[in-house]
Amino acid sequence: MKFLTRAWIQTQLSSFAERISNVFARKTDAEAHCTQKATQSILGHVKLSNSAAITTPGEYALDAVEKNASVQGTLANLIQQTK
Repeated sequence: MKFLTRAWIQTQLSSFAERISNVFARKTDAEAHCTQKATQSILGHVKLSNSAAITTPGEYALDAVEKNASVQGTLANLIQQTK
């Protein structure tokens, strides 16, 4: 059976405090990642929507212009050409 010495207790508390600090550091890293917006050069998170009224490029994963097959060069147009 271990005797609870002051040094042992301090070591255990210090170790526990370090583990808690590491948990909070990982939580902060995860939160920063979740709020990072995706760009053409940076991987990140994008919004999804099934609305046909979204016309702002870069805000959503697929805006209404990209879903419009009648616009030359859009994703929908390229898919339609392969049919």
